[in-house]
Amino acid sequence: MFGRTIRGQLAAGVPVLGRGKHSSPRRGACFMEFASYLAGERWSDRPRCTHPLLAQLARLVNDGVDDEHRAQLVPLIPDVVGLNPPGVQAELRIVVRAALAALPVANQERQNALAYGLAMLDPLLDQLPPAEAAAYRGRINEEYAAVPAARRWGAERARRSQLDEKTLRDKSFPVLIQTSVRGLAEACVDDCQERMIALLRDCIAATRAASPSAAGPPDDAHRHSDVPTRLDPVRTQ
Repeated sequence: MFGRTIRGQLAAGVPVLGRGKHSSPRRGACFMEFASYLAGERWSDRPRCTHPLLAQLARLVNDGVDDEHRAQLVPLIPDVVGLNPPGVQAELRIVVRAALAALPVANQERQNALAYGLAMLDPLLDQLPPAEAAAYRGRINEEYAAVPAARRWGAERARRSQLDEKTLRDKSFPVLIQTSVRGLAEACVDDCQERMIALLRDCIAATRAASPSAAGPPDDAHRHSDVPTRLDPVRTQ
C-alpha cells in the first residue's frame, strides 16, 4: 500500500530532477528533495526518512549524471522513503559496495584512497553475519588482485593509522562514498553514468533486503533483479 501510494504521486506529476539544492519545489528538485516531499517532511535534501549514507550516495549520483541519465533515477525515489535502518551493518553494506564499484575503474589516486578505506574498515566486517562478511572479503580480495599497487599502498597506510570505530563511521565512511562516486564519474570508461545508477540501485536493494522493518517493500521489487550479483552478498543469505 505504501509503495502504491507514493508511486501514484509520482504518476500524477513525474518530476524533472536537477543538480544541486533547490530552495523550493518551484525551483526544481534533486533526488533526495523529492524523497522528502514524498515522505511528507520539510523540504530538504537530507530528510530523516532515508539513511544518511544512502542519501549522500543519491545526492552524488544525482549530481554526477547528465540530464538524460538523471531521468532514470526517478523510479528509484520512492524506494528510499522510510529506508533508514540503524547500526553499523547498514553503513558497511553501502560503503563497501560503493568502494568495490569504483575500485576497478577509478584513477590511481582514488584507487589508493579506496584501498586504504577498505583496509581500515575490514575489522568492522566482523559485525556482519559471518557468511556475509566472508562474501565481502572475498569480493574485496578479487578486486585487489587487479590493483596490487593500490592494495599495498592502502595496507601500508592502514597499518600506520589509528582510527576508532566512531571516527570511521562519522568521517571516513562519508569520504569513501564521495571518493567512490567521483571515481566512477571521472573514470575513463564509456558506461560511467550507468555504473553510478547501478550502484545506487544496488545499495537501495541491499539496504531494503536487510531491513525487514523498512516501510513496505517496493511494489515492483523485481525491477532490481538485474543488480550484479558480484556485489550482492546480502541477498545470498
